[in-house]
Amino acid sequence: MDLHTSDSELVVVEYMVKNDEGHGFRNQDNSIDFYGAMKKFLNKHLKQKK
Repeated sequence: MDLHTSDSELVVVEYMVKNDEGHGFRNQDNSIDFYGAMKKFLNKHLKQKK
């Protein structure tokens, strides 16, 4: 999903929706999916380039 900031910058965001959850992840399988996606996101955006 692409969002525009108030300064008209384009920011790419990722989000996860689980049909059986509300504002958080209480289901263990959903939590595992969430933390896996978070790890992938952080590795992609914070990993140092060699």
